[in-house]
Amino acid sequence: LYSVFKIISEKFSIDLIDFKEIFKADEVEYSFWDSDKNGLIDSFELFTGLILFSEASPEDRYTELFNIYDFNENGGIYFNSFIFMLENMLS
Repeated sequence: LYSVFKIISEKFSIDLIDFKEIFKADEVEYSFWDSDKNGLIDSFELFTGLILFSEASPEDRYTELFNIYDFNENGGIYFNSFIFMLENMLS
């Protein structure tokens, strides 16, 4: 699943103009979603933001975040994946 996601999402990005149009948001909100500050929101930043701002319960949000970053789908997250997840959540 991750390999398919990676192929599809590798070239995916949203720039500020698209973000404003899609989400009716401003530059401040855009900078929050662009956690690596490269001027583009990639697929991980988008999905992380959508999950964090969803109306799901905290437990469901944590589960979904875990599932996105469980790259090899073994029910665990390697330390590097955990750090990557935290960077996308907290930046």
